[in-house]
Amino acid sequence: MRLLDESVLFLETLRNDKYLYEDDIHIGFNNQRVFYGISNKLDGIFRLPLLKWILIIFYPLLLMLYVFLSFVMLLVRIVKSKHVTLADGNYFIAATPFSKSINSRVNRHIGDACWIMNCNNNHSAYDIKSGMYVSCLQLINIKDIFASTFETIIVYVLLMQKYGPFYMLDSLNALQWFVFYRACKQIPSTSHIYFINHKDRWAFLEDKIECAHKTLIQHGTERIYCSKDEAARRGLLPVGCYYVHNIPNRYHTLNKIITLSDQETEALKNSILDCHPFFIVGGYGFDTYSLNSERFSVLIICHSGVYFDKEIEIIQSLQDLDIDIYVKNHPTQTNKGFEELARSCEFTLITEQKFPHVNLVVTYDSTLAHEYQSIGVEVLYHTFLSTEKIKEIIINRLRTTILKMRKKSKNKVRSV
Repeated sequence: MRLLDESVLFLETLRNDKYLYEDDIHIGFNNQRVFYGISNKLDGIFRLPLLKWILIIFYPLLLMLYVFLSFVMLLVRIVKSKHVTLADGNYFIAATPFSKSINSRVNRHIGDACWIMNCNNNHSAYDIKSGMYVSCLQLINIKDIFASTFETIIVYVLLMQKYGPFYMLDSLNALQWFVFYRACKQIPSTSHIYFINHKDRWAFLEDKIECAHKTLIQHGTERIYCSKDEAARRGLLPVGCYYVHNIPNRYHTLNKIITLSDQETEALKNSILDCHPFFIVGGYGFDTYSLNSERFSVLIICHSGVYFDKEIEIIQSLQDLDIDIYVKNHPTQTNKGFEELARSCEFTLITEQKFPHVNLVVTYDSTLAHEYQSIGVEVLYHTFLSTEKIKEIIINRLRTTILKMRKKSKNKVRSV
């Protein structure tokens, strides 16, 4: 019965995945995928009906092979790992990979917490202030691996019954989820746990862990800036001058949230919470580097997986202006499209987590946009403004900047 209960638990996480995926279709995907979670290249292949049905028919065998190989690999890793029993204390749940900027934010708030690393999340990729970390595989036993593999197969059967083959690939995520869930259940119930996940399958997992103290460290914005018509089409909830998602699976067990700003506090209350935690505004802690050029500078914050066509349009429209253009793509997205665009357009592609102090930012509703706003940089949202309007605003700001520079230069001459 426990295996079935935990399988149903994972299946519940798909409610948020399904909700967010369908929202992505509204805002940028040209076509619905053949299968949820499949890459662009494979999606094109499986649009052929014959190949689509071949995958559906043979997927159970592929899943069994994946589960078997994963089982063997996990078994070997557990045998080689030294088992650890956790004492009451502070723990940071490192469920998913994240950037250096988020790493710094985490370190400011978790003190001497021990990090619990997920199977494929390597401690060497992070700055762990306390120096304490443990792999989830050190917290479970061989019996847990057997149980997790059986639960993965059960998930596939339940998933097919409830959602059909379109979402069947999500069962590939189940094994790691069960392993990590069983590891986190070894944390003493009187402990204090910290985490950064807002609304994915890991957030659902953290909500289900039985610990007396839980703190969410906000790592990304929950504010969405778009037109009223688009918000209505996407089913978003209005909060002041912006909108938020209406998340199906919300947090019920949080004690505290460290938010980025007062506005983000209100956004979180309306989008991901079904409880009443204590809020602390921790701020962004955002730093930029100075540019050597005195020309007017614009940073375009991109998410090529959703807004690529609009982002290309904006970059191309600004080519005839005497400005410096910088492009920063979302770290989870490929830069290939922008690298190809650089052959015909002039701009600087930022590939590191270091950000220039520009005059103006053009973006979607990104966390980085709010970080720039926190240091006084003007931000334009292309989800709300047309390309023509964005260019018009930049031209006006450019003229104002030139006039100020000329006035400043005249004053210097007079003083001499």
